Parts: sequence; C-alpha cells; structure tokens
Amino acid sequence: MKKPFCSVIGVVLICAAMSACSVIDFNYNPPGSVVGTPADGTETNDGSSRSVESDETDEGDDVYIQTAAHIEVFEEGDSVIEYVVVTGLPDFELQTALNDELKNFFTWPLFDSENPDKTITSTARFTIIGNKYISVRTYETEYTDGAAYPINNAAAMVFSLDTGEFAGHLIDFINIDPDSRDITLLREAFDAGIFELVYPEEEFDGAADIVLEHIADSPHSAVFYLTETALGLGVTGLPHAIGGYVLFEADYDDIEELLTERLLSALDGGLTYGN
Repeated sequence: MKKPFCSVIGVVLICAAMSACSVIDFNYNPPGSVVGTPADGTETNDGSSRSVESDETDEGDDVYIQTAAHIEVFEEGDSVIEYVVVTGLPDFELQTALNDELKNFFTWPLFDSENPDKTITSTARFTIIGNKYISVRTYETEYTDGAAYPINNAAAMVFSLDTGEFAGHLIDFINIDPDSRDITLLREAFDAGIFELVYPEEEFDGAADIVLEHIADSPHSAVFYLTETALGLGVTGLPHAIGGYVLFEADYDDIEELLTERLLSALDGGLTYGN
C-alpha cells in the first residue's frame, strides 16, 4: 500500500522538534466523548470511566481494548499545532508507528520549505470508527510575513487501527468507480439537498459544483473525513474570498447506497466516537 504523503517529512526534523510539544490543557470533546485511556478504563468528560468492548476472540473470550485518542499541542516559534495521539492499542509498536504518522500529518506544513516565514495555528479533530479506523482532520490558518491576509486550509486522512497505515482514499469508502469517475449517485445526493454546507458559514452559488467537479476530476485529492454520524466531503486551496475551502456533510443513514461495504462494516463494528 502506498504510504501517505506525510511520511516523506524528514524524521530528523520531527524528532528534533518533539521537545517543544506539550499536552493541551483544555479539550474540544463534547460531554461523554472519550478523551483518554486510563489503566482502569476510558475517562469521559463527565468524570466517569469505561472500557470499550471489542469483538470476541477466537477462543470465545471477551477482550477489552481501550483504544482512545486525545489532542496534544506542538509549538514551534509562534506556530501552535494541535495533533492527535492514539492510546490503548494492544500492539505498542504499531501504536508508536501510527502516532508518528499522525504527528507528521498534522505538523508537515511547518516544515514545508516553500515558505519559511509562515506562522500556523491549527485545530485538530478525530473520530474512531468501529474500533477499525481513525479519521483525522485539521483546520489551519497560515500567516505569512508581508501577506495581505491569512490563508485557511483544511486537510483530512483516514488511518487503519489494525495496521497503523493510511487506510485509503475517498473511492475506498464511497461508491465511485476509479476508472469511469462516475459520480451520478453522489450528484443526485447533492441535488436532493442531502449534503449540507458546513463551511463556510455563508452559502454561495456554485459551492456544490466546485466539490463535485473536483471529485470527478481528482477523487484522490478531495478532502474526505468521517464523523460519528456523517461523511464529510470538500475541497481546499480555494480563493480567500470564499474562505479557502468548502466542506459538506451528509448523515450516513441518508446516503447508505453511496457507502462501500468496507465503510458500512466498520460503522456496524462497534463503538464510534470522536471530538
């Protein structure tokens, strides 16, 4: 499987900068969502704890995998980058490799040599789907010396909790033929108003067409993420005047025919939670 683009970030740069990170002293998780993994259970915002029950083992015994995630902060100069850390995986080496990939994904814009004079602030979000995948996304504001205005970006990736690697592109999770790029079902869902604009706040003419045309032309580069209840689709790299990016979301229940068996199986596979 092809490694995600974030893997190419220099390991030396990341390791040298790790001493600058600190645990975030506030959280973005809604009440009741999982924000950590203590030894005796998983802590929630209401002060309680719980374990996450997985599928039964081959021997028929129940096992408890306390897989969770939380947000930490990486600071470099004036830049403040939120990133996601996974805890509780039964394979510690896999967990370490996954967390390296996650940190690379969230921090790579800082090490982009095209513009060394930029300052970035970002907000991280994550969702664990059926104890199978973790979908992560970041919303960034980039300030550049001498620029007339900041640049807003959005990025997202889905990783496998089984392998610790990139889990696939949009076409692996919704029914788009990779050869024909047929998006008929997707366009019908947009035309029916099932996909709702979530960013920018003010709707503008042609927002849906921007997303659909981009997906038809280059589905691998679309912004794609999974929440607890909805699938998110969007495009980044757009003009500042319309916010820099566009995002739509649709509830899984309303687009079931669009979802691949791979995603449907994960959604039915157990606990799904996020922030």
